[in-house]
Amino acid sequence: MRDYSATPSRGGACMPCCQLCVFAFTAFLIVAERTALIYCFVYYLWTGHNYCYAHLAGFTALFLLPGWGPQWLSYLWYLSDGRIRRKSLTWTHILHLGIFKRLWECMCLPDVHVYCEIMQQADASALRLFEALVVTLPQTLLQTYVLICTDIGIKSPGTQTLKRKCRKHACKVATV
Repeated sequence: MRDYSATPSRGGACMPCCQLCVFAFTAFLIVAERTALIYCFVYYLWTGHNYCYAHLAGFTALFLLPGWGPQWLSYLWYLSDGRIRRKSLTWTHILHLGIFKRLWECMCLPDVHVYCEIMQQADASALRLFEALVVTLPQTLLQTYVLICTDIGIKSPGTQTLKRKCRKHACKVATV
């Protein structure tokens, strides 16, 4: 079994760079996912000329509620680690930034605490997986249902914007 209590060597200079890349990529994915959900919610409300769209908007918002689970679990883990309950820690989790805080702490942890760093990374990975299961999976199933089984079909929010851009581009090419 590997001994994680020893002080690591300075040979791995690309480790902070890799951690920064993982943090940036994770942040990009989470922001892109939340932006798409908000866009779908607003689209369903905006085009809500019948009750089907209003129900879809309601389901889209309702499926965001389980996202509080990973944030609550992260908050409880901070408290069990011996952290003092502060307003900043509470607001970080209310704003759904608990996973970002954990990833940031993984990057800023001193190299002498390798075991703590491994456990922090495992906590952040477990929380992200839990969030993906309780938020992303139901949203993906809902949007797939909307795409396949409703009259919206391919007229979903993203494809409407894409079609408008393609038409503008085709008109510019035709006039040249």
